[in-house]
Amino acid sequence: MIGSIFARRISSRLLLIGFVNLLVLAAVSVLGYRLTFDYVMNERMANLRTLSDRGVQVLTHFQALAAAGRLAEDRAKAQAVALLREMRKGDENYYFIDDYGLKSVLLPIRPDLEGTDVSHFRDSTGLYYVRKQKEIAQSGGGFIAYEFYRADVEAAGQKLSYIQPFEPWGWFIGIGVYLDDVHRQMALYIWRALALVIAVAAMSGLSIWLVARQITRPLAQLRLAIPQLRNAALTLPALRRNDEIGDIARSLASYRATLLENDRLQAALLSREQEERRRREEEKARRYRNALRLEQTARLVTSGEVALSIAHELNQPLSAVHHYCEGALSRLEKDTPDLPAIRGAMERASTQARRASQTIARLRSFLDRPSEHFAACSLAELVADVMRSAGETEGLADLRIENTIPASLPAFHGDPILIQQVLFNLIRNGVEAATRPDPRIRISARLRDDGLIECRVRDDGPGVPAEHVPRLFVAFVTTKSGGMGVGLNICRSIIEHHGGSLWHETPDEGGAAFCFTLRREGASDAESGLSD
Repeated sequence: MIGSIFARRISSRLLLIGFVNLLVLAAVSVLGYRLTFDYVMNERMANLRTLSDRGVQVLTHFQALAAAGRLAEDRAKAQAVALLREMRKGDENYYFIDDYGLKSVLLPIRPDLEGTDVSHFRDSTGLYYVRKQKEIAQSGGGFIAYEFYRADVEAAGQKLSYIQPFEPWGWFIGIGVYLDDVHRQMALYIWRALALVIAVAAMSGLSIWLVARQITRPLAQLRLAIPQLRNAALTLPALRRNDEIGDIARSLASYRATLLENDRLQAALLSREQEERRRREEEKARRYRNALRLEQTARLVTSGEVALSIAHELNQPLSAVHHYCEGALSRLEKDTPDLPAIRGAMERASTQARRASQTIARLRSFLDRPSEHFAACSLAELVADVMRSAGETEGLADLRIENTIPASLPAFHGDPILIQQVLFNLIRNGVEAATRPDPRIRISARLRDDGLIECRVRDDGPGVPAEHVPRLFVAFVTTKSGGMGVGLNICRSIIEHHGGSLWHETPDEGGAAFCFTLRREGASDAESGLSD
């Protein structure tokens, strides 16, 4: 009978839901009590272990002083005990020490027992807790629960202590906490949880009764009206309600008209969806075509930059090849040609020609597959190669380069040839700006906090005039009589292609500094902003 009532009546089902919710709330309260109690106990135990470790550290410190001969052992023990006597919180959190002979060494709340035999101490359960503490210490340390008197109180209280051995002096040290406050805290939790359950139950019961009354009465009226839907004079109840029952009443009132209107709306909706889908596909195709045109335009712009870069970058290696060939020819015209010198000149010419070839290849691949030649590269080794190339380049033979890049700097991810071109261009700019006959270039690098490698190239020239700084990286803008004004612009394009940035700084000590960043090997593309 009870089952049939719960199966038929909504109000009964709502009452059942309320009853189940009440049981769940009670179960959650019990579980919360258990979890809270475990949490509080674990927190107290962790705190005891921490405090016990501090006590052992104090003993270890004074024992080390005694072992080093800085203190007599008796004096070290006395000072350690005195310090631990002061390290307490109130009258209940205090350190106590016993030796393996079961004599009390430190007991702040009962100093009269210090130095006496405490092996006979036991609590109301018959536990000889000092003996048990010794066993725990000899096994490496641990927790022990027992009864012990409070400070200035005759009644004993349940206490939890953590014991650790201190073998050098044959002692074991402990610190404990009384559990009465934990039980008081949990009792307060129980009363609060019980009050919450009662309040929730009362509110839930009242809410369920009101909701059931608001639902069952109009539903009964609608049930009686359904057989009379064909009657044109029928007035359905609950039409003005704004909840689900009102929706049901209005749906019944417009049942026939709704079927036809629904078919019409479905057809219109389908047509609209097809039109919207076609529009989205056309928009997608248009955007794709625009993207292709933008990419083609970008490739054309980059092609112009590469053409200028080839002309700009090949000048030095081809000049060096010409210089070495001229030197070799002048030696060949002598009666006794210096073959080793000629061979060295031709090898250096071959190196510069190979450098020119690699420059062309890399700059061409910069358009087709920009990241094809990317690999892990050592910035220190790359700078060393640039220094060697500078020593073999006309006009840079007297150049002094100070390389302070640390050997521990991580490798960067990029194309070594392109980065060499950037460094060579910055070095050459620094030399051309120098006013001294023996120009000096300082190159340094560091790993920044954001994971990027920052390289700095500084010269000792007069620096960049303030009016020229805003246009340093603008193409075809130059202050040199024979310059093209594309070097710094191309350098910035290469660095940005590697996911970094290039900028100018004015050091306090004078000169000019150009800095750029590179992506560290192993960093993700999202970190560098690099995409293929």
